[in-house]
Amino acid sequence: MNPNPNSQSSTPPTSPSAQSDPDSTTHPGVLLDLSFNDSELILSALINAVVLGHLKITEAVLDAVQKLIAHGYLRGEANPTWAPDAKLLSKLIGSVCKCHDLGDDAVELLVIKSILSAVTSVLIRIHGDSLLQVVRTCYDICLESKNVVNQTTAKASLGFITKVLQDIDRVFNAGTLRVGATPTGACDEAFETTTSTVESTNPADLLDSTDKDMLDVKYWGISMYKTTLEGQKRRAGGQGGRKG
Repeated sequence: MNPNPNSQSSTPPTSPSAQSDPDSTTHPGVLLDLSFNDSELILSALINAVVLGHLKITEAVLDAVQKLIAHGYLRGEANPTWAPDAKLLSKLIGSVCKCHDLGDDAVELLVIKSILSAVTSVLIRIHGDSLLQVVRTCYDICLESKNVVNQTTAKASLGFITKVLQDIDRVFNAGTLRVGATPTGACDEAFETTTSTVESTNPADLLDSTDKDMLDVKYWGISMYKTTLEGQKRRAGGQGGRKG
């Protein structure tokens, strides 16, 4: 039987980062400098570890995932309906979100921290159901947590995530809608407004509570936000230079 020449048209959509090389031993993975096979081997171990439900193991895994994201070792698209690399990253994000079901205060804070790292990373893009799961997790922690610090932090994170997504959208819309114009203007405005607000704010006013854990999370979140906008400024500036 002759193969159908149009059979490739029915294949599932792939992420923009997916390669045509079918050999997963050489296919770039979501972990820096590792193949897809090696990335899957390492991340699957982390995913399976949190399924066990042991608090100490879960804390260690969440801390490891957050550091992998924050230091730029995790990258790519996260979407459960795309290519294998996108599905793997989506599965990792999903496993992080599910950890809040343990109901432990320390785990909840680590979940929020990992979520914010992923959303604000310039190397990871979270799409579709994965993004909805991130938002839903913050919402659930806000409603269900028995820890006031975690409730307030989750509530602030919802607004924080929304703000980041809006500002990133402004950057790329400014660069694509105004052809020939310098796309850094909107980004500069957003960045300057945010940094001036942060720098002029009394630390005691950043949160309604002066709880040290909550303040640490808030300061960390502000730092991540500023880093994200700086990354978007550089990318937008590069696009403007090429168009000029």
